[in-house]
Amino acid sequence: MLLVNINISRPDNAISPHQTAVTPNLVCQVIEGALAAGWKPEDKAPNFQFNYGLIRDCPYAD
Repeated sequence: MLLVNINISRPDNAISPHQTAVTPNLVCQVIEGALAAGWKPEDKAPNFQFNYGLIRDCPYAD
């Protein structure tokens, strides 16, 4: 199983809200990155943890 940390909080949190979207293209990029980092989906190994840090969208940026 692939476990991905995109390093952003939930968009509905009260402390630091944002509108970062998880799109099909982003999912594809994450899977390709995990494969390049050594993830083998066919393996029965324990979870593969992969960090894919996003730059979150900031609605207040000028």
